Amino acid sequence: LTPEECTFVSTMITNEPTAYLAEIQQALLERFSTTISVQTISNELHQRLCLSQKTMRTVHPNQNMRNRADYIIKMAIYNPECLVFTDESGVCLDGVLRTQGWAPVGERTSRAPLARATHQFNLIPAVALSSFVAVMFQTENVKQVDFEHYLEHVLMPNMNPFPGPQSVLVMNNA
Repeated sequence: LTPEECTFVSTMITNEPTAYLAEIQQALLERFSTTISVQTISNELHQRLCLSQKTMRTVHPNQNMRNRADYIIKMAIYNPECLVFTDESGVCLDGVLRTQGWAPVGERTSRAPLARATHQFNLIPAVALSSFVAVMFQTENVKQVDFEHYLEHVLMPNMNPFPGPQSVLVMNNA
């Protein structure tokens, strides 16, 4: 690529970081009337521009930076030793099956992962700075009554009065 083409590609990637190599190739053709191979573009991105593809960071569309800053300010008054975090987490064992394997180029892997029935369970852990405080496990979906039982009979007996360690409970969407 010429220096001008390289600058064009760099600007394009800055403005549209999800652009495909074929899209960059088309943009170069339209702008400079030059057909450049996808491999050449890839080499330029990696070697000259020192870029690599990465998983895009996702941001919830309702994320509000002001609310986030307010929350950080509120939480900053607490000693980290006081904080206990809890949130329900569903686990599906099928999600941890290995779906990729190594094989010679042009050949398939020697075996495909076996299909099996979905098995799901739910965990409600409580984590402090230095340890797990409590955990509840169940195979059914967690309902409000289950979460209330967890709070009253599993978690709270393992917490301390404020301002002691493990005395402030932080929950998401409570």
